[in-house]
Amino acid sequence: MLPISVIIPVRNAEHLIEKCLTSILKADPVEVFVVDGLSTDHTLDIAKHFPVAIISARGQGVPAARMMGVRAAHSTTIGLFDVDVELPDGGL
Repeated sequence: MLPISVIIPVRNAEHLIEKCLTSILKADPVEVFVVDGLSTDHTLDIAKHFPVAIISARGQGVPAARMMGVRAAHSTTIGLFDVDVELPDGGL
């Protein structure tokens, strides 16, 4: 496991989240936080099928979502990724 906490802010990203999470989890980070900005689609339903922690940003925006994830993280190394990111093998 890599000693990195990954934070991914999301909002209505059902068409992106599966590929994003799959690519990030292949890198084996110690933890992944999906910080949701009040999605109204199936984003959270999809995220719940992955070993991630889900936090609600209560619609406060991407900067607030990132900071919520940073505060929740246990690792001193933090990776901030947008939901449209698909990491290549070895990307972390």
